[in-house]
Formats: sequence, C-alpha cells, structure tokens
Amino acid sequence: MQAIAQPSRGLAARPASKAGSKAVARPQRATLRVQAAQAASVRPPVVAATGGPSPSTSLNGSAPKITPSAAKPMDIVFISAEVAPWSKTGGLGDVVGSLPIAMAQRGHRVFTIAPRYDQYQDAWDTSVVINVLGEDVRFFHTVKKGVHRVWVDHPWFL
Repeated sequence: MQAIAQPSRGLAARPASKAGSKAVARPQRATLRVQAAQAASVRPPVVAATGGPSPSTSLNGSAPKITPSAAKPMDIVFISAEVAPWSKTGGLGDVVGSLPIAMAQRGHRVFTIAPRYDQYQDAWDTSVVINVLGEDVRFFHTVKKGVHRVWVDHPWFL
C-alpha cells in the first residue's frame, strides 16, 4: 500500500470552499473499503493446534477451514436470557449458543451467564450460594467447546 495518495487510485479532490484555500485530495469510501480488504487478505492465517486432521486436508477432501487466532486474547462475558441448546425461543439463543464458541476458537476466554430454567444434566453445582432479598441463589457451571457456561439458579426461573 502506498503512503502517497494518487488521483488515479480513486481519490477525489475536495472543492475549495473559500477563496485562497487549497483543494485537498481524499479517498472515496469505496476505495478505502477495497484497500482495507486487501490489507486484511495479506496477513498470514494462524492455525491453532487442535489434534485433528492435518491443515492440508479436511475430512471431506475440500479446502480446510482456517480459524485465525486472536492477536490479543480477551476475557468476554455474554449475559443472556437464553442459550441454545439449553434454552431457546428465538434467534438470541442461537447467537449466544454459537458466537461464544467461535470466539473461544480464536483464543478468547469466553463465559456465558444465563438463568437455569431446568435441571441441566451437564451442569455441576459450584457450591456458591448468595441470599438476595431472602431468596437463595445458586450457581452452576458447564464447560462445552471451550466456553464456560454459568447458570443462575433462582426459584423464579423454574
């Protein structure tokens, strides 16, 4: 990418607004998007070791799906009323069920917090109990596909 702007590369001259001021060349939005896409495609992909099939082939023989790892891993918490497949009534449950998994695959530490509507078989009791307005609230925990799922157990949720 060149540091000097050239009019032949999608730059538009800004008209002079006052007498004596100079016209300034600025890139058009479409050109900026193309340049950003080109810069993103130059970065080499980073593949995390998963112990699965080699990166050169996939199970069905097609090109492998490469998941780049995060340059700066973050701690991310999703708080939601539903998480698929445990509780789902609409699109929110789908998003909170799948997006954290994709982010964990990129190297982030991801948690979801949701109400415990049922007796989930895979959740274990953390033994943490707090009293809120005379009601005991318990917390359960599950780790699936690299995502920590925290369930808030309150009598109102059952």
